[in-house]
Amino acid sequence: MKNSTTHRKWKYSRLALMGMLSMSIVFTSCDKKEDEEPTPTTPTTPPPAAPENPIPGFIDGSGTLVGIQSRTFQNVPFVGTVPFDLGLAVAVFFNTPQDPTFLDAGTVTANSENLKKQNNNSYVYTPGPTNTEGIDFSLGEVDWSVSGSTDIPAFNRTNFNGFPEVDELTSEKTIDRSMDYTLSSASISGADSIIFMIGGILHIVAGGNNSSTFTAAELGTLNAGQNFAQITGYNYTFYSDQGKKFYYVNETVVTQSVTLK
Repeated sequence: MKNSTTHRKWKYSRLALMGMLSMSIVFTSCDKKEDEEPTPTTPTTPPPAAPENPIPGFIDGSGTLVGIQSRTFQNVPFVGTVPFDLGLAVAVFFNTPQDPTFLDAGTVTANSENLKKQNNNSYVYTPGPTNTEGIDFSLGEVDWSVSGSTDIPAFNRTNFNGFPEVDELTSEKTIDRSMDYTLSSASISGADSIIFMIGGILHIVAGGNNSSTFTAAELGTLNAGQNFAQITGYNYTFYSDQGKKFYYVNETVVTQSVTLK
């Protein structure tokens, strides 16, 4: 059922999966002489924001529904390194994939969790204070429900593909931009394709690969400083409802902070 020719050129989705940021501000005071000159400070460039989870595009179809496991690894005492998954979801509907206008599809849920319709008619699930772990994908299934509209039919579908397994990144966290660099994971399985990303530079390879090498020429286009590396394994399937074709994607995303020098 899967055909690599159905893939469009990958790009980062315009959809933002917004995270909750907390900031603390500490105020200090000190005595200062009136004739004391202020000490000049050197402007600094803020580090780039964490990358969005990539959303695949296809050359046909009327919509894409994506279940996302955003995975981090934490060291647990007496246990070791343990993966923690944040369950997210995104859905978009359109007349054709080349049409930049998204369509209203009524109410959209994934595993009974409501996705919030954005101003551009995209649908995004963001965890709230009562569900900090996001959507529960522990069974490997994603039950989609779409109430429909005048443009999109109502349908219920379950994606039984399961989620790819992406282990923690094993490559160095400091990257010399003057040299080739291989971004790698300890293990990747269950993926049709894999996206390797450093600072917005993408490599898309077939499933079965655990690494991809970025050339010095590619890395030289990035600025020195803090950035992000990311590996995404994904699989997909599609179904037709009332004459319209919809793609269902499951992806696991591991993101790591890196330093470019």
